[in-house]
Amino acid sequence: MTNNWHRFSPIPLRIALGVYLMWVGGPIMLDDASRDSTVYTLTQMGLPWAELLVFVVGAVAFFSGLSFFLGAYTRRVAIVQILSFELYLLFGLVQNGYQVLPGEVFVLPTFSASILVLISLVALAVGGPGAWSYEVEQDTDYDPLGVLTPLRWGVGI
Repeated sequence: MTNNWHRFSPIPLRIALGVYLMWVGGPIMLDDASRDSTVYTLTQMGLPWAELLVFVVGAVAFFSGLSFFLGAYTRRVAIVQILSFELYLLFGLVQNGYQVLPGEVFVLPTFSASILVLISLVALAVGGPGAWSYEVEQDTDYDPLGVLTPLRWGVGI
């Protein structure tokens, strides 16, 4: 007799990451103080057009979080977020850390939080969304571009 409890294991991780990313992305898009702090941080990291890039950072974080929360396109969004967090970590390491405006709230994740989120994203990219998700309900777990084929062969997804 087999049980299917393994289908429910990604749900807490998916929901926690979704809420966290919406919590990070929402204030960046909607709150002026958070946006100014993020622009300052991105400028100190050496990124060009930080005033425009801040909206991209906020939108990608918020809508990725919403996608995780709903369980829609979880693996694809996890791969995009893995690349995003790797670039964020790389720029932070090159610039000797993340600079914050004095007296401002630091909205972007710290180095240690980024490592934890990166590990969680890898788990979602490999494991998928689990039960109670849009992908399972709509049976949209297909891979038309072949992005996940190496993962399927290597890990047996």
